[in-house]
Amino acid sequence: MGLSCFPAASTAFNCATPQVADAKPLCAGEKQPGFAGGNEPIPWRRNISTPEGEIFRHIANLSLRPLTGSRSYDTRMGQLTRIRIVLLRLRIFSVRILSLVVIGGLAAMPSARAADPSSLIAAHGFAVADIGYLLVELPSGRPMTAWQADRPFVPGSVLKLATSLMAWQTLGPDFRFTTRLWRKGDALYLQGSGDPVLDAVDLKGLAQQLRAARPQASWQHFYIDTAAIIPATQISDRQPVAADYNPGFGALNVDFNRLAVNRVAGQTMSSWQVRSLADNLTVPIDWVGMALSPVPLPAGTTFVPAEIGKVPPADNWWLHPTSPPASAAAKDIFFLPVKQADLMTARIFRAIAGGMGTALPEPQAGAVPRDAEPIATHDSPMLPELLQGLLRYSNNLSAELVGLAAAGKTAGHSLDLAAAAGQQAKWLAAKLPETDWSTFRMRNFSGLDGDNRNTARQMATIVQAIARDPSLAATLPDLVLPDETGAMKLAAGWHITGKSGTMDYAAGLAGLITRPDGRQYAYAIFLADDRRRGELAASFDARILHPAEDGRAWTLRARQLETDLLLDWLAQISK
Repeated sequence: MGLSCFPAASTAFNCATPQVADAKPLCAGEKQPGFAGGNEPIPWRRNISTPEGEIFRHIANLSLRPLTGSRSYDTRMGQLTRIRIVLLRLRIFSVRILSLVVIGGLAAMPSARAADPSSLIAAHGFAVADIGYLLVELPSGRPMTAWQADRPFVPGSVLKLATSLMAWQTLGPDFRFTTRLWRKGDALYLQGSGDPVLDAVDLKGLAQQLRAARPQASWQHFYIDTAAIIPATQISDRQPVAADYNPGFGALNVDFNRLAVNRVAGQTMSSWQVRSLADNLTVPIDWVGMALSPVPLPAGTTFVPAEIGKVPPADNWWLHPTSPPASAAAKDIFFLPVKQADLMTARIFRAIAGGMGTALPEPQAGAVPRDAEPIATHDSPMLPELLQGLLRYSNNLSAELVGLAAAGKTAGHSLDLAAAAGQQAKWLAAKLPETDWSTFRMRNFSGLDGDNRNTARQMATIVQAIARDPSLAATLPDLVLPDETGAMKLAAGWHITGKSGTMDYAAGLAGLITRPDGRQYAYAIFLADDRRRGELAASFDARILHPAEDGRAWTLRARQLETDLLLDWLAQISK
C-alpha cells in the first residue's frame, strides 16, 4: 500500500527518451470505461469534455459513433465520420413524439403549444419555476413565445456560444495558434501560445524540423516560454479533481491534457502504465507515478493527486484500493487530467525528440531572447475549424484557451481565467447593448462552473449575434430530432442547429431554426433544480468523481421537455 511504484525523488522526472511507437492507439474505437461518458467509445484526439456529471454527450447527451481509423486534425473536419447530433436517443419514445414524426410538411404537425405551458412542464415532472425559454424571430428580435426569459440559470456548456462569439469578433476567422522552437547558442526554447489542439503528432513534426535544422547540435539547455497564457492546474475547483474534462492548462498543451492509464497485465494492482495518445502516436509517460493510496479516501473516489496540498501539484496519482479501476482488466483504459500542462507538454516533446536521436536536458522556465533564431513552427487550424470542433465536441480545454486568447488580445496582455472571463460580460454589454447583462455571470469560458449564470434572453441575444455572420453560424452543430432509429428527418429545407449544456440538475439548449424560405429563429431553453444543486454544493468533495449519479433521470426528463418544446415551436412557426 506504499508508494514504491513512484519514481524515486532523484529521478522522478528523468525522462529517459522512451521509444515512440508509430502505431494505432490501443483500443481506438473500443468501448472503454472512462470518467466522463461511461463505456462509450472515445474518439481519439477529440477530448469530449462533459461538464459536471454530464450524462450524455452534446445534445441529449448525444450518442457518438466510434471514429475508426486515424486522421490528422488539420484535415479531419472534412473527413470525419459524420457525428449525428440528436436531441434525444431513447429506446422507447412517447406516443406524442412518435405522432410528430416529420415525413411531409411541418404544417401537418399538430401544435400542443398553449398560452400557459404549465401542463406541459408538469407532465415532465418539473415545476414552472424550473424552466425559462425564449423563441425570437430574426432579424427583428420579435418574441414568438417566452417563459421566465429573464430568470438566471446555470448555462453549462451552452456558454461556449458566448465564448465563440467573442473569439470570432476579437481574433478574427484567420486566427491561428502558433507553437515555435527557437535557439540561441546551445540553448533550445519551446514557446507556446495556448494551442488547444496540439498533439503528440504535431510535437513530432517540430522535433523533425529541429533535427533537420540542427542534426549535430548538442543542447545544453532546454527552456519553455509560457508567458502567453497564465497557467492553472484545473478549470474549476468546484469540479472533481480526477475528471478528465477538468484539466490544467497553459501556453503548452498536448493531447487535450489528459493521460491514458491502465493496469499492466500480470502485474500487481498498483502496477500501471501511463501514456499520451494521439492518432498513430503513443508516447509512454514513465515519469508519472501511480500507487495505491496510503491514506483513507471517501467512497466514490477513484484517483486523487498524490501529495495533496502540494503547490503546484505533481502529476502523480493515488488510487482508491476498492474503486472500479483497482480491479479493472489490463485492457480497460482510464483517463486522468494533466495538472501541470506546460511541463508535461515539454517533457513529452523531450521524449519524442529523444526517441528520434535528439537529446534534450530537463526543461526549465525561460523567456525567448530577442536575438534568438527561429528553428521550427507549428500552426493550429484556423479559428472556424477550432470553433467547429469546440462546439461539436463540447471541449472545455479548447473553450478556455480560445477565450483566454481573445481576452488577452482585448486587454493587451495575459489575464488569469477569472479576470479574462469577467471581461467577457463587459464585452457583451458593450457589443450588445439592447439586452440587460446585469445578471450575466461568467467564471470561465467553457461553462464548467456552477456559478455561471445567464438568462434565456441573454443567450438568445448571443445566438442572434451569431446568426448575423453566416460564417460563424456555420460552426454551430446540426441537431437531428429523434425517431425510434435515432434520427427523424425534417422536411426539405428545414434546418436546426444548436449547443447543449448539462450539469448536475441543470440543462440548456440554444441555437437557430431555419425555415425553407430562409426565415430564421433564435431559441434558448434552460432548466435547473436549485434545491438539489444547493444540496450538492453543500456536500461537494473534489475527490468524489460522480457526486450525483441519481441525476440521470432528471437529465433525461429535461431533454424530453426540450424536445417537446422544439417540436411545438416548429409547428407554430410552420403556419
